[in-house]
Amino acid sequence: MILNKKRTVIFSLIGLIFISLLTLLSVQTIQTNAEEVVTVHSTDVDTGATTLTRSDFNDNFTLSGTVGMRYQVGGAFNPFGPALTDDETKARYDEETGIITLTPNRNDWSGNFTLNNRISTEQPFKLKGAIYLGDRTDEDWRDKEEASENGGTPSGGADGIGFAFHPEEVGKVGFTGANMGIGGLKGAIGYKFDTYWNTAQQSNDDDNHRLGWEEDPGSKAPHQGNPFGSFIETTTEPTPANTPLLNSGRTVPFATGAGFGVADWNQVAWLDTSKILQNSGISRRGEIGDDTDGNPVQGESRRLTSDYGYDANDDLLSGSTKDNTTGFQNVIYDYKPGDSGKGTLSIYLLHGITTNPISSGTLTEESIVYDLIGQKEIDSSDSLALAVSASTGAFRNLQQFRFDSFEYSAVKRLTIDKIWEDESDINGLRPDTIEVQVWANLKATNNKEEVRLPYKTPIEIRATDNWTYVYDNLPKYNNEGREIFYDVTEIPVAGYESTSQRLNDENDSEIQFKLSNKIQNPLTISGEKIWLDDGNITSRPAHIIVQLWRKDGEQERQVQFNELATGYQSFYGQVNSNDFVTQETNSNKNWEYTFSHLHGMEEIEGVEQGIQYFLKEELSTDYKYRYESQVIGRDIVNTAIEVEKMSLIVNKEWDDKGYESIRPETITIQLSANNKLQGNPVTIGVSEKWTWEFTDLAIRDELGNDILYSIKEIDVPKHYQVDQIQENNKITLINKFVKEEPNPEEEEEDNNNNNINNDGDSEPTNNNDGNSNHSEEAHNDAKKETTENLPVVGQYSGFWLILVGAALLFGVVLLVKHKQERKK
Repeated sequence: MILNKKRTVIFSLIGLIFISLLTLLSVQTIQTNAEEVVTVHSTDVDTGATTLTRSDFNDNFTLSGTVGMRYQVGGAFNPFGPALTDDETKARYDEETGIITLTPNRNDWSGNFTLNNRISTEQPFKLKGAIYLGDRTDEDWRDKEEASENGGTPSGGADGIGFAFHPEEVGKVGFTGANMGIGGLKGAIGYKFDTYWNTAQQSNDDDNHRLGWEEDPGSKAPHQGNPFGSFIETTTEPTPANTPLLNSGRTVPFATGAGFGVADWNQVAWLDTSKILQNSGISRRGEIGDDTDGNPVQGESRRLTSDYGYDANDDLLSGSTKDNTTGFQNVIYDYKPGDSGKGTLSIYLLHGITTNPISSGTLTEESIVYDLIGQKEIDSSDSLALAVSASTGAFRNLQQFRFDSFEYSAVKRLTIDKIWEDESDINGLRPDTIEVQVWANLKATNNKEEVRLPYKTPIEIRATDNWTYVYDNLPKYNNEGREIFYDVTEIPVAGYESTSQRLNDENDSEIQFKLSNKIQNPLTISGEKIWLDDGNITSRPAHIIVQLWRKDGEQERQVQFNELATGYQSFYGQVNSNDFVTQETNSNKNWEYTFSHLHGMEEIEGVEQGIQYFLKEELSTDYKYRYESQVIGRDIVNTAIEVEKMSLIVNKEWDDKGYESIRPETITIQLSANNKLQGNPVTIGVSEKWTWEFTDLAIRDELGNDILYSIKEIDVPKHYQVDQIQENNKITLINKFVKEEPNPEEEEEDNNNNNINNDGDSEPTNNNDGNSNHSEEAHNDAKKETTENLPVVGQYSGFWLILVGAALLFGVVLLVKHKQERKK
C-alpha cells in the first residue's frame, strides 16, 4: 500500500512537470527587442541623377562667343560698322535638331557653350552627341580664293573643337586659337579634335595666341591640316623655361603661365576623312551662301549674304524637315568613378548609328562599332565644370556639335573662410582646429514642408590650412528633384561668439561662406529646433524646453540664473535666481531660442579661460519613443524614430480526411492587437491558397510598449476544432474534423428510425465519394460562431493547463501531508 502511494506521488510530480513544460512551450511572442527595431532617418541627402535632353538645353547651358579683328568695326570684313551684337556673335542652338553652331564658316570667330552646373566625379556621367568639324582640312580645292579676298590669308580649315572638364568656376572658358578653349583653364582635363597642325608658339597679347602652346605631335608640316584627336591636361602653376611640363617629360624653351596645355602624345588619334572629317561634297553640310551647285560663293559677294557660312538648316522655313545627320560623327564622353579616388574618362567614336538622338537602346545594337580614341584617369575628389569651344582665325570652318543627351549628377562646391576678430589671439583662447556643420535645406513646395537637415558629420577647419576649407561634390538635387541649398554653422568655441555670412547668391553653384569669431563678454547664443519627421506636425509636442549647460573641467552641470551677467532679468523676466536657466520654444516662435547675458570667460587659478556652454533638451516621456534628439552646436535636431514593421502570415490547413465534402469554401479570420480588433475580418479560401499575410504591422506603440498580435477564426463550422501552431511570424490554423460521440438513447432512437426508413436495413449507405451518410448530416448542420479564444500570439494560451497543473500540485501536497499524519 505504501508503494502504491509513493507511485502516486511520483506520477503526479511527473505529470505536473510535463504539463508545466507544455505550458511554457505554448507561451510564444511575436516581438523584437525595442533597441533593435528602432531606425533613425538618415541625415545624409538622398540624391538623384539628372538626364538632360534637347528640350532641357537652354535651361541648363549658356551660349557665348566673340569675334576677332576682321569683324570688329573698321576691320577688313566690317569696315563701316555697326558693331555685331552678342546674339550675332555667340554660338547658336536649334532645339529641333539639337545642333549647336559654335562657329560659322567665317574667319576670326569663336563660340562656346558651358554647363550651368558642376558635375560630380563621385558618380558616372555620359555626354552623347555628334561633332561636325567642317570640310576644310587644308587649303581645300573648294575654297581657292584670292588671299586679298580672304583678309590677306589663304583659306585652309581651322581650328577644331575642344571639350574641357575643369575644376574652376562654372562658365569659365580657356583661350581660343590653338588652345581651343582648354589652355588657360587650370587643372583641366580636355579632349580636342584639332584640324590645324601647329608649331610651338610663345604667348602673345592677342587672344588667338595668348598663353602659347607646344608644337603639335608628330613630324607634320604646318598649316596643312593633319587633323588629330588628343587629351590635353593643363598646369596649375607657372612653369619656368626648360622645365618639365607635368609628367610628360617634355619642355619648351620659354616660360609658361598656369593653365598651359600639355597633350598626351601616347594616345594621339589621327583623324582622316574616313574617320571623322567630311572632305567630300556628298558628306558636306550645306551652308548659307553656297551657290546653286552647293559650293561656297567666294569673295566679298559671299559676305553680303545674311548669315553666310551658317548651317543651311537655319535658313529653312518653319515646318521644313531639317537635316541633323549628314556629316556628323557620333561621339560619347563616358566617365566612370573608381574605388581609389580616381575615375576614368573614355572617348568613343561610334560607327554604324543611322538615327539620332543616340539612345541607350541604340547603343546595344550589334551593328554599332565602338572606336576608343582616348582614355584618361582623372581625380574624383574635385567636381568639374564643362566648357565646349571652337574657334577660327586666318583659317576657318563651320564647326558644330549635335547635342543628344547628358546624364550626370549636378553638384555644388562650398568654400568656407574662417576669420578671427580677437586682436591676434590676445587672450590665447584661439584653438588650432574648429568644427563646422554643413546644413542641407529644401525649400517648401505646395505639398511639402521646408526641410533643414545636417549634411553628414561636422568638418574640421585647421589653422595649418589657413582657416579655409573647400567642400566639393555636394549634391545639387535630392532624389525628388528638389534643389538643395547649403549653409554652415560653427560648433561653438569657448569664449567666442560666432556668426556666419553668405558671400554670394544662394542660387550659385559656387557657394562661399565667411565664419567670424569674435571675443564677446557677455555673449549670446541662439539656436533652432529642427524637426525631421516628414512634416508630421501632429506628432510633435506643443512646446519643448531647452536647458543651458556648461563644462567645469571634465564635469558637466546645468547653469543657474545667479551665474549670469548682471541685468539678466531684463531678458528672462522675474525668475528665481537659484533656478536653472531654460528657454521654452514652440511653433509660434519658429522653434527658435536664445540665451543671453552669458559670461564668456572666467579666471581659474589666475588664468583667463573661455566657458564652454552647450544645450540639452527636455523631451517628455510621451515623446521619447517618437523622436531621437541630437544637439549639433547650438541647434537641436529631432528625428522621428521609425519603428520597424513586421508581417504576420496565416496559413489554413485541414485535418479532415474522408470528410472533404463538408469542408467550407472559405473561412474568415480576425486580427487583434493587444486583444483589440485590428482592421476588418479577412476571408480566405482556395483562390488565396488558404494563406493570408498581414503586413505593415507596428512592433511597438507610441509609448514604446511591444504590441502582441493574435488571430481568431470566426464562424468555425460544426464538427471542426481549430488548433494553432505558431513559428516565428507564421501562424498555422489547423481545422480538424471531430466526429461526435453518439448518445446511446439517441442512437437507439436513430436506429429505430433507420430501421423504419430503410426497411430494416441498419447499415449506413455510402456516397459516390466513399464518405458515409453521417458526412451529409454534418454538412447540413448550420454553422455557428465559436466563442473559443484561440491562442494569442505573445500571450499564455495554456491558461487551463496551468490551472490543471496547480490542482495536481495541490493534490500531491495533500497526499504527502496525509501520509505524514498517518506516520505520527
